[in-house]
Amino acid sequence: MTRLLTAITLFFLSIGIYAQEKQVWACQMEEGSMLRWENNGWQLLRITPYNVLLTINAELTLKAENTGTAKHSYGGHVRNLTCSFNNFLNQYSCLNSIRSEHYLFDPDTEKLGYSSLTGALGNDDKRDDVGAATFNCTKF
Repeated sequence: MTRLLTAITLFFLSIGIYAQEKQVWACQMEEGSMLRWENNGWQLLRITPYNVLLTINAELTLKAENTGTAKHSYGGHVRNLTCSFNNFLNQYSCLNSIRSEHYLFDPDTEKLGYSSLTGALGNDDKRDDVGAATFNCTKF
């Protein structure tokens, strides 16, 4: 009888652990702006709102997918990100593979922040855009 209860308990615990392995969030942009280098100076532009679909896996990787049709540096591509989790703040801090895009996500407030700063480092006429955006997210 004890073995049966142990087996049942382990089964339900494994279901709970499996359910926590993946989180999916739909995020709608609240506001965004960017700087674009044109004519030897920075031009301030608003970013057309777009949506992001976040998938957080147990191994602390995150996929960010632009689900909108707005023109932005995503270009509709899926971004695989490496994340760390801050237990004290209960936040995910995620970077893309070349560390040029940063996502900061708080599941408690359901807010996502995005920044891309690589363009700030350029010193010629061809620079990447510099941008930041805020999102409101809903868990699926």
